[in-house]
Amino acid sequence: YGFSATTVMLTRRRISAIEWWSGYHPGICWDEFPEAAYLKAHVVALPLHHELGREDMAYIASTVCEVLA
Repeated sequence: YGFSATTVMLTRRRISAIEWWSGYHPGICWDEFPEAAYLKAHVVALPLHHELGREDMAYIASTVCEVLA
């Protein structure tokens, strides 16, 4: 699946995933920074905060594995 498809599939499963580093600043020549461009196109932020319990974290982990399989 593509980057956006992954976040959509996780959101449909009640996981607030976001495209962590979306958008490309027009003042930067992204061809000069291929590693950064790759990360911008592939990193998805997942919820991680003090209100999540073990069951929540297990659900997030198993769902991410399922979506990426």
